[in-house]
Amino acid sequence: MIDTAHSLLADNIRLRTPGVAAIVHLNAASAALPSAGVIAAMTAHLDREGRVGLQAAAAGAADALATTRAHAARVLGCRSDQIAFGHGCAQLWALVLQARRPPRGARILVSRGEWGGNLLALQPLAQAHDLRIEIIPTDPAGRIDVARLKARLDDDVWLIAVAAVSSASGLRQPVAAIGALPRPDGCLYMVDAAQAAGRFPVSLAEMGADVLVAPTRKWLRGPRGQALAALSDAALARLAPPAPDLGGVTWQAGGDAVLRPDARRFEIYDCGVAARLGLGAALDELLAAGPAAVAEIIDQRLGELRAALTACDGVTIHEPVDADAAFLTFDCGRPPATVAAALAERGIAVAAIERIYAPHELDARGRTAVLRAAPHAYTHPDEIGRFVEALKAFLADRR
Repeated sequence: MIDTAHSLLADNIRLRTPGVAAIVHLNAASAALPSAGVIAAMTAHLDREGRVGLQAAAAGAADALATTRAHAARVLGCRSDQIAFGHGCAQLWALVLQARRPPRGARILVSRGEWGGNLLALQPLAQAHDLRIEIIPTDPAGRIDVARLKARLDDDVWLIAVAAVSSASGLRQPVAAIGALPRPDGCLYMVDAAQAAGRFPVSLAEMGADVLVAPTRKWLRGPRGQALAALSDAALARLAPPAPDLGGVTWQAGGDAVLRPDARRFEIYDCGVAARLGLGAALDELLAAGPAAVAEIIDQRLGELRAALTACDGVTIHEPVDADAAFLTFDCGRPPATVAAALAERGIAVAAIERIYAPHELDARGRTAVLRAAPHAYTHPDEIGRFVEALKAFLADRR
C-alpha cells in the first residue's frame, strides 16, 4: 500500500489531468494523458504566436526553453550541455547512429526487445558496411544474460544497443550492469529508454551509457513530436552528425560553419516551440512530484492491475510476479487488436502491440501481438476494476 503522502500526490496528479473525465486510460506506455499544465503551456504559447508572431514569441520564450533543457538534464541524470532535443525518439537514435562510420565487418549487439524503428535504421548501415547484427542472449524470462553478453564483447563489437524496457514486454533490462562491463575501444553503448524515462528514475551516468534516448509522450507525459537524447562526454568526443542543421553549428568570422561542442549539434533550428514548452511543463511537474514517488504510485497501480487480471478467467499475464515490470502484457484467447478495439468502444484505452514494433521480442515469445495495459499515476483503482469487468464481459459475450 502507498502511504498517505503518496495517496495525496496521486489524487493531486489525477485532479490536474482533465482526460480522466472522459476515458479509462491504461495506455501510458503508448502516450500518457497530458496534465492541464502541459496543455496550458502549449496553448498560451500558440496564443502568443498569434498575437506577436512566431519569431517574437520564440525569442520571448528563450528563458523557458533554457529551463526546459535544465529540467531534461535533471530527469535524465546528466548536464544541460549533454541534452539534445528532437522530434522523435527513433529520429534521434538514427541521427546518433549515423554520426560515425563503422569499420567493415564489425558486429552490432542488440537486445531482443529493440524498437522496430531502431532496427530499421540499422539495416542500411549494416548492408553498406557488411555489419553483423546479433541478438543479445537472454534468460528464459527474457532478461539479458549479462555474463553471456560479456563473453561476446570482442574487439570487433562496434555498438551495443539495448531497450531498457521493450514495447512488447514490461521486463526491465539490467542496463546499469551492462554499462559496467568493459567494452572495446570504439564501441558505443546506446540505451533506448522510451519505456523507462518517467516510469523509473533514470540516469545516463548510472547506466554507464554513451547515449540515452526517450520520447516525451509516454511516461514523461509530454506532447507528441518531442524527444530527448543524453550523450556522454565520450560520445560527444566521437560523434559528428554528417549533415548538421543550423541548430547544430556556429559560424566563424570567415564564414565557415563549426560544429557545436555540446549535444545541440544534433538539433535542428526550426522546432515546435509550443510543444517544447509543453514538455518543459511536464518535466517541471515530474520533478516537483519526485520521479521516485511517481514510480511508487504506478507500481501500486500495477500491483492492483496484476491482482485483478490474475482473477480473470482466460487471461495469461506474461511478466513474472517478481519482474518489477514497467507495465503488463497479456493474452486472453482473442486477437489483441479485436480486444483493444472492443474496450475502446467502452471508453477504455489499452494497446495491442504488434510485431512491427518489437519483432525480435514477439518472435522469441512465439506471438504476433500482445495486449498491453499501462496505468500511470493518474489512474484510480476503481478504473482498474472497470477495465477488468469490461474485459470479462467481452470474453463472456464470445464464448
